[in-house]
Amino acid sequence: MWALLSSLEPEVVEPDFSSIERLFCFPEAKPKEQAAAPTRKEPKEITFLDSKKSLNLNIFLKQFRWQVVRLLWAAATSQV
Repeated sequence: MWALLSSLEPEVVEPDFSSIERLFCFPEAKPKEQAAAPTRKEPKEITFLDSKKSLNLNIFLKQFRWQVVRLLWAAATSQV
């Protein structure tokens, strides 16, 4: 391309757009074949709370943990 530029007059130069396009274009994407019917997996465990609510509940309940442990220890060691 530069060899052509040096031999031609500056006003007559036309860029070769097809070669530039081949150099800088993306290859054409081939369409993927779709599966017949995508199967949906059933969850193995059921959750009643989403992750954010579960985290907040665990943080809230953590403050009562030692009180519950003490109550269980007292109940286990007493002769009721």
